[in-house]
Amino acid sequence: MTALSVNLLNDRRLNMLNQAFERCLKVSELFESWKNRDSYISDLQRSFDETLGFAKNFPSDLAIRLYEDILKTRIFYDESIKHIKKGGDGTIAGPVFTGYWQEAVGVAVAHAMGPEDFLYPSHRDLSAYIARGESLDRIWLNHLGKLTGPTKGYDANLHFMDYEHRNFGFQVSTMGVSAVIGPGPVIPANKEKELRLGRSLQPDERIAAVAIFGDGASSNGVVHEGMNLAKAWNIPVLFVLLDNRIAISVSAQQQHGGIDLTNRAIAYEMPGITLDGNDVILSYLGARWMLTFSRRAMHPSFMRLITFRRHGHNEIEDSEYAKDVYGKEEFERLCSKENDPLYRIRTELVELGILNEESVRKTVSRIRKDVLDSYSRSVKEPDPPTDRTAFRDPFVDPQCKVTRELAKKYPPSKTDRQITMREAFREALYEELRKNPLLRYIGEDVADPKGGVLGLTLGLSKEFPDQVRNTPISETAISGHVAGSGLFGYPAIGEFQFLPFTFSAGEPLFTFVPTRPAMTGFGCNCVYVAPFGIVPSSNNYHSDCIEIHIASLRGMKLIVPSTPEDMKGLMKSAIHDPDACFVLIQIYELGSKGPVPQNEYFTPIGVAAVRKEGKHITLITYGPLMVRRALEAAEKLEGMGISLEVIDLRTIVPWDRETVLQSVSKTGRVIVMHEASRSFHVGAELAASIVEDLSFYRLKARPLRLTAPNTPVPFHPNLEETRLPLVSDIIEAARKLMEES
Repeated sequence: MTALSVNLLNDRRLNMLNQAFERCLKVSELFESWKNRDSYISDLQRSFDETLGFAKNFPSDLAIRLYEDILKTRIFYDESIKHIKKGGDGTIAGPVFTGYWQEAVGVAVAHAMGPEDFLYPSHRDLSAYIARGESLDRIWLNHLGKLTGPTKGYDANLHFMDYEHRNFGFQVSTMGVSAVIGPGPVIPANKEKELRLGRSLQPDERIAAVAIFGDGASSNGVVHEGMNLAKAWNIPVLFVLLDNRIAISVSAQQQHGGIDLTNRAIAYEMPGITLDGNDVILSYLGARWMLTFSRRAMHPSFMRLITFRRHGHNEIEDSEYAKDVYGKEEFERLCSKENDPLYRIRTELVELGILNEESVRKTVSRIRKDVLDSYSRSVKEPDPPTDRTAFRDPFVDPQCKVTRELAKKYPPSKTDRQITMREAFREALYEELRKNPLLRYIGEDVADPKGGVLGLTLGLSKEFPDQVRNTPISETAISGHVAGSGLFGYPAIGEFQFLPFTFSAGEPLFTFVPTRPAMTGFGCNCVYVAPFGIVPSSNNYHSDCIEIHIASLRGMKLIVPSTPEDMKGLMKSAIHDPDACFVLIQIYELGSKGPVPQNEYFTPIGVAAVRKEGKHITLITYGPLMVRRALEAAEKLEGMGISLEVIDLRTIVPWDRETVLQSVSKTGRVIVMHEASRSFHVGAELAASIVEDLSFYRLKARPLRLTAPNTPVPFHPNLEETRLPLVSDIIEAARKLMEES
């Protein structure tokens, strides 16, 4: 009969763990942020001692599960290779990325996590999916690209999410984003649990996150932004560096000069340990130790697991180059069976009497049958059709039904109250932060005393200190943290100081968030905010109107309020919309006033406003500055006998086709106007769509665009002002259209 527990703390493991602990103690002497150093060391020591105690009484059933999950992953790899195009039957259309001989890392880490913890794995961590509870059917379906799979043929391999087991999945191919996205839901998840229990959480009740990335990915700046934010906010997250010492084909020496990557932890004053990643028991103990510390101390931690990529970057390529990268002798040593994590754990458990030859044979047979049966079921599932019927909408709510219903339920009341655009924005936030303690607003300088560079959130952090928080100067950390929070249903708002700064927000904003509805069926419940337009006597780097880059993302709703009433109503709607939203705030008009109802109300997203009715020409624009100039021009044109209808889009994506086309059908003439440059911008898209959607012969004249020229935004006031469409330009364009028709 197998013992319920066994001592797995052999001399080798004890020595490596002791070395790791002594290194943590020595390095911690450099940590100036550990002002309460005694408390941190106590937490580190207690967590370490508990881990050693656990190792001496290691549950036999857990040891068997670790072995079986490695085995299941290995058998899946073997079978998947049989189905690729190169050397296989071709039922898997693309390459397969395996983690051959790296399986112990994902298994160890996943089993060390709690059921409420969040995981963001790397592209080779199939073993983590399996250990976390993901079904073989879903894994096969995604590899095969089946219509009934997690991504319905949109993606393959491990590019899918396991929402049930709080596994982000390796959703996008850019390496290292796990470090900024993975910790995103931790803070609101712990707050939600506290509210549910009605008390503060005990250390072992706290929810943590694990973010895994490779040694190659650790060179990416996004990893450093994630680790820096985790330290700044003391988020309980374990950063796991899977170090196989090769980045596709690039050696460690070429990647980072051959340094000890454990030292990356020193820069962020978090404990960092290095262990043998092919020893699943040791890796499990290390992950357990670091996660216990992170929960107890409310502090990030770092673990480097040294492993070996036995196969190539993918299973299609020739991996002979690896011998040159590692060196022939080192490569042969690494390829010995004594370095195989599956062989090592199986041999140990047999020697300890936990397994025997018969139980091993039966286990292999059972798991192979499970893998093969799952493939047989999955391969029979339908492929996506070729008639374009399977394409997913880029939005969860493309018709904006949620906010339309909110607007019906909570309409604005009549009012004589006049407040500014800035005050309306702040009022919207105040109402929503007060109603939802899980809602957060983050960004650079957003907390008091500054309240943002433009004072948008002035005073809010005093009342909501846990919800309105400053971030480092780190746009990718902002975009990634908000994305990670929103994907698991915890609403978050991220402010960028100026719209052009979003170029630094990178992968989370431009690839991860907008593609989630089509790829996963889940929307990101998040909002991004950025001031845009002319910053008086500034420069291109603050004032450039690059909203086309947001509009072209497909899965991001783009909102531009032009009145204080819309500022409040649309901001509240954006927070409640199930899709990700980006709200642009006109800098030039923040002080302009207008009527804003005092009752709670919502303004529907995707609905344009006809600011002035007319019968001769339709002018389409967005943003308060352009709308104001359009209305001024319309008033003057009335005296010339020209009736201008002014449409304020309010939402660029999705734009209100019905209102626009109905107006242009009536007038037969159209002007599209915006602050941004002329070429390849919103105006071009609108003009082309109008020509495509309306019969050409229903237009009485060619569409005209009034825009800024294709030049950078200048500094000098004379150049700055004349670069934008003026009232006189609108009048001239209107007269020209009337003359042409």
